[in-house]
Amino acid sequence: MPREVRLRTDERIDDDVHLLVRFNDDADVPNALRLALADAHLYRVLPGHAERGALTVSVFLVSGIVEARTLAAGVGQHVFGLATAGRMREAGYEVVATTVYRDGVPAPFAERHADVVVADYPGDLPAYTTELARSVRRQIRERLLPAYEQALRLFDPRYNLSEEA
Repeated sequence: MPREVRLRTDERIDDDVHLLVRFNDDADVPNALRLALADAHLYRVLPGHAERGALTVSVFLVSGIVEARTLAAGVGQHVFGLATAGRMREAGYEVVATTVYRDGVPAPFAERHADVVVADYPGDLPAYTTELARSVRRQIRERLLPAYEQALRLFDPRYNLSEEA
């Protein structure tokens, strides 16, 4: 299924907007990083990342904790984290409104999707593809894991819907 990311240049993400990260998917940080690396090439559409792409954290824009709980439950996620766009920017990350397409169709909740740009895909590393030897892919992940995990920790504490019921 072909995937594509498009920048939504007309949407301003204010510093007080909350960003929801789905920790059902991101609790396993090494696996979340693996997925982000595999998709890094899709982010060549972002200004400043045209050559190598970017390492990102996928988020949804929400107004606060109540809307976050509703959206998380609606997409079948039980654990999530929140951070404001301002907090992410203060930490040095870029927050951009993006739409993910699958087979030319916007993914669910496309109008709420954004990405936190953790880093450029490093120019001194080969593209992260299945053609690389496992040992090379493991070295790439080991090198980038601390920076990726640091970004994910800004979404702590985690909220668990099943514990709130």
